[in-house]
This record gives sequence, structure tokens and C-alpha cells, in this order.
Amino acid sequence: IIPAVYTMSIGEIKQFHLKGTWSNGCEREITFDPAAVWNSDDEDTVSMRSKGGEAIAHKPGSVPHINAKYKSGTSTATVDVE
Repeated sequence: IIPAVYTMSIGEIKQFHLKGTWSNGCEREITFDPAAVWNSDDEDTVSMRSKGGEAIAHKPGSVPHINAKYKSGTSTATVDVE
């Protein structure tokens, strides 16, 4: 997930991105791929749209795991809200 660490303000909307790297070394942006599913460990602090990587900050706190799952892989970002 890009960025892997981010600080948000309450009410801010942030677009996260997901990049896949295949065994042949090819890289591809997969943020909006229908197979990419996003979620937050704390939806009360930062909620994620399940598709598209958009985060919305609701209240101060720390969310150690913003997750993006794509097929058998998972990537994680950390978000703080001030």
C-alpha cells in the first residue's frame, strides 16, 4: 500500500494505492482492480471503501492495519488521525 504510513486530519479523505509485483518482475497498479478488497481494523477511526482504496478519517486515534487484499496477497498500511 502506498503510502505505508500516513497521518490524516479528521474529515480528510485519502486515496491509497496498491501495486502488484508478479514473479516475472512486472509491476502493475491494482488499486481499482475488482479483486482488490480494502478494509480497516478500526472503521470508527478510519473507514475504507471496500473497493478503490479511499480512506475517510472520523476521529483521533491510530489504526495499525489498513489492509488491501488481492487474490492470495495482503498489504498493510498504518494510519494516525490527529
